[in-house]
Formats: sequence, C-alpha cells, structure tokens
Amino acid sequence: MSRSLSLMVLLIWLAFWLRLVNLGFQELRADEGYSFPYTQLPLAQVIPALIPVGEEHAPLHYLVLNVWADMAGTSEFAMRYLAVLPGVLLLPLLFRWGRRLQGEKLGLLMAMFAAVSQSLVWLAQDVRNQYVMVMFVTTLATLLLARAVARPSAARWLLYALACALTMYSHYYGVFALLSHGAFLLVGARRLLWQWLSAGLVAALLFAPWLAVTLPGWLGQLTVPGNPELFDYLLTVGQELAVGPSFDHPAGPWVLALAAALAVVGWLVLWRRGQKDWAVLLGFWLVSTAVTVYLVLLRRSIFNAYYIAPAAPAWWALVSLGILALAQNRRRWVRATAVASTGILLTATALSLVHYHGDVVRYGRYYGYRAIAAHIAANREAGDVFVAHFPDPALTYYLWDIPLPQTMQPARFPADTAVTEQALADLAATHDRIWFVPSHHSPFWDPENIAFRWLDYHNLLEQAHQYPRLELLAFRPPHAAARSLISLDEMVNEQIRLAGMGLLVNGRPIRGDYLPLRPGDELIVTLQWEALAAIPHDYTVFVHLLTADGALLAQHDSAPLWGTRPTTTWQPGEMLLDRHVLSIPADAPPTAVRLLAGLYDSQTIERQLFANGQDAILLAVGTVDGR
Repeated sequence: MSRSLSLMVLLIWLAFWLRLVNLGFQELRADEGYSFPYTQLPLAQVIPALIPVGEEHAPLHYLVLNVWADMAGTSEFAMRYLAVLPGVLLLPLLFRWGRRLQGEKLGLLMAMFAAVSQSLVWLAQDVRNQYVMVMFVTTLATLLLARAVARPSAARWLLYALACALTMYSHYYGVFALLSHGAFLLVGARRLLWQWLSAGLVAALLFAPWLAVTLPGWLGQLTVPGNPELFDYLLTVGQELAVGPSFDHPAGPWVLALAAALAVVGWLVLWRRGQKDWAVLLGFWLVSTAVTVYLVLLRRSIFNAYYIAPAAPAWWALVSLGILALAQNRRRWVRATAVASTGILLTATALSLVHYHGDVVRYGRYYGYRAIAAHIAANREAGDVFVAHFPDPALTYYLWDIPLPQTMQPARFPADTAVTEQALADLAATHDRIWFVPSHHSPFWDPENIAFRWLDYHNLLEQAHQYPRLELLAFRPPHAAARSLISLDEMVNEQIRLAGMGLLVNGRPIRGDYLPLRPGDELIVTLQWEALAAIPHDYTVFVHLLTADGALLAQHDSAPLWGTRPTTTWQPGEMLLDRHVLSIPADAPPTAVRLLAGLYDSQTIERQLFANGQDAILLAVGTVDGR
C-alpha cells in the first residue's frame, strides 16, 4: 500500500470516528424532528405529503431517509448515520479531485481539512442530510465532468447528467457548482459546451416535475425580509467554512482572515499556472453561493450559517491549493508560513471540535427533549393533555409514543388572543392537568406570550422543571387544583377562607409541610382563597420566611394575583389561586425556618386575625442548609 493510500485510510477512519462521537447522545433539533414523520409514511406517500405543505427543500433527503428508516429504525443514531456515510465518502472523492487537479499532496490536504472540519462534522451528524449529500454529489459531478472533458463519450455525459439531477434533488444551492462547470468549459473547453448544455437539459427535464409543483413554496419563503449586515454575514459564513461555529475564541476573525488569504493565494496560483478553467470553476462556485445566500437573506429572515456548506468543497480546494503553493516555494520562510498556517487552522479546528463534542449543551444539540418526554411518560395521568407553545417537530418526535392527547396553542400564526384564550379555557375545563413547554426564547409564534400568560394566571402551577434550553410546566386547572394542594381551611373575618396551599422548591412540588431549602433556592407558595361574602376592604397578602430567631429571611407582599385582583373585587363563592415567589439569599446561613402567611389592610397595614386569634398562619417549617 502506498504512503498516500495509507494516509487516506487513516483520514477516513478519523473522519468516521469524529462523526460517530455523540451521534446518538445528542437530541434532535427542530428541523431534524421535521423529517421524522415522513419516515412513518409508505414511500409512495412521501412526495404527495410534501407537496401540500409547500415544502421548499429538495425531496431526495425525505425519500432516502424513509427507505433507510425502514431498515435501520428511527432512533437518533440510526437516522443520523445516514448522513455519516456521504460525509465520510466525500473524502476519497476530494482526494481523487485534488490528485487530478495538482497531485496526491493536494488531494490529501483537501481530504484532511474535510475530515476534521467541525462544520462538516456537524452536518454529517444531522438527520437533515441534504447538505452532506449535495457536497458528495457535486464533487462527484465535478469528477465526472473532468473525465468527460478528458475523454468525451455519450455514456460519460449521461452519468454526468444523472449526477446533476441528483444534485438538484439533494439541495438547490448545488446549482452553483453546476453553473461553475459551465464557466469551466467556457474558459477551457468551449467546444464541449453543447454537450454540457445537453446534459444540463437532461438533468432539468428530470428535475422539472418537482420544480413545477414546489415553485410556489419557494417563492412563499421570500416574503419576510431579513436585515443582514454584509460584514457580519461574511464573518459568520467564513467562520462556518474555516473553523466551524464552535470556535468562539477572539482570534476567530484572524484565523478566518488567514484561511481567506490562503484561498486567494490558491486561486492566483491556479490562474498564473495556466489552469484558468479550474480557477474560474472554484471561484465561481464559492462566490456565487455566498452571494446568493446573502441575497436570499435580504428576502428571507431565517438564516443559518451552514447554508454556505454546498460551497465547502470549493473552499477547501482553494485553501489547500494556497498551502501547497507556499510549501513548494523556494524561500524557507514561505515554506515555514505554509507549515504555520496549516498548524493554526488545525489547532483552531481541534479547539472547535473539543467545544462541539465536549459541551453538547452549549455547542451541540442537547435541549432537554428526552428528559421532558421521560418525565411526562413517568408522571402522566388520565385527564392530562400536552400543549405545545409553538410548532416544534422535535417535541413531536420525543412524545410520539406517549399515549397522551397533544395540541398546540396558539394553533396558528399570527396568534389571535381571543381565539387562543378560549381554546385554552376549553382545554382547562375538560382536562385535569396541562403539560406545557413555553417558548420564552423563540417568541416568533406567540410574541405576546398569550398562551403562557393565560395558563400562568388562571391555573395552579404544579411543577416547573428547567432543562438545558427548555422548561416543562404542569398546570392544574381550578377544578382539579385540590389534587396538588395541602388542605388548610383557615377563616379570616368570616369573609375569607384560606382553603389550601401549594409549595414548590425550584419547581419541584413539596407534598408535606416541611421545607428542605438551600441558599439560592426559589420557593413558590400558592394560596387558594375562597370568598365567603362581599369584602369591603382591600387586603394585601404577605408570605414571610422567618429564621429561628424570628428574623425575616425572605418575603413577598402583594395584592392577590400579582396585584390584579384586589379583595374588594372578589365575588362570594369565588376561588382564587394566588402565587407568591420567595428567593432564598445566596449567602443565607444554616438555620431553621418558619413559613407564615396572612393578610393586612392595604391602607392601615393592620393585620387581620384568623379564627384562632392569630394574625398569621404557620404554613410550613423547614431548614436552610449551608452549601
């Protein structure tokens, strides 16, 4: 086995290993979850299901994933493995391309950078495998073009046409690689332009049926303009190509500048050595993709840096050409620059990979979906319902096998306040508990937070669980609130009854009257009041946490229901859920504590007496343990 072949085998194994790390551990992101339901359909129904929803992406991904899922299953690992394969097989294609372009050293450099690229590793670990597919197919098409130019034949041009069709069915941005092929022939082999146009016509005819039915979906995506800054855009997509998005070091722009300089050197070397056709191909491929992504962003606000990925083969070819040109220079300091540049790029890439694989919460795909589904599955009861706050396909994936009614509010965009609140009221009237995942950090669907505010105001917060990037809340409607409350039955002035209380420590329910607290904890106290008669005065509710010596450790004083329901507005027979949040100081010393609640006149500050003659009721006792 030759040295070059041995190195290629090592690079392939390295790429394979980097793409398997955490492959099944990371959770599906929303777009990955969007692909999952199409795996549950018969293959013949995939395309008919995509057309009515105006799917703007090419369909090959869905078809291949459907067939693959039938064989391998629909676990995170299984569905993502389908992207690993073309992600790894891209390397030998790059090697062959580099060897044809300028020798084995160039092929090895191109394969090496592709093997360790954090961006390409991320894409090869994504269920949405169209990006690695389009890179694989466009690189294959480029090699087929080179062979057809070297030794033209109908069979070779037909194979090239099929690769072009597969490119368009993989990802539409692959068209810029195909157009760069035309520029390549225009500069270097103009006599073969008609064969290329004929192959393109065959590919276009094969692609036309899908284009005809999905063009309205494409245009529909270009109705919400973005507002991109050109410099920021170039910095973002440049870092995506050069070192990956996980490289958040301040030196990032400088590393990008180095990589861009190498790419320019590579392009100039090709041009000056007489390989102008290849210089035009690579330059057109990279620049046209970058420009088009930016122009689309002017008409479409949704943007991800990996949209530039279809141009990655051209990028790494140019960077590798630049390094090789410096390494072959006669001057020692220039050769040293090539070594140093390669070391800098590889070091930055290694750091990016360490971040990506080592901290999946910050840099990877770990949100809390799996834990949310497990908690709901273990704690669901008859009468429960799950309400999604926004269309999140990842939630659909993780809740798929849990027998639990599911819905979404607001049901459509833009959200209608009255319709949403009425729908939630209907759900609260017909179910005993509502599981809810709020979208505080992605308010595109419900920017006014209608659903969360209604649920939070009208229902008992029974549980609140915080996960890496998501929160799971459980609400008990008033008619079922007693299931989660501790009964009290304490009278005030024969007008008000304190019927019960609920206690949460850091979102976890406390079922008894003992509070295990630590410094920095959040204590939520919900008091259930009942109006027995008309109340002539406005009272303030107080909830105090006192230390063993009677000092005030934490408190919350407020008119009921966050000040929105003064006691003079209470109607006889009305039950109200009144929540109070207390924060335990981070420097609280170890101590025994008592939790007290009561009412005082909002004007005179005079405390009101309970039936036992006390001006406060002892709700719970506990301790604060030092850290």
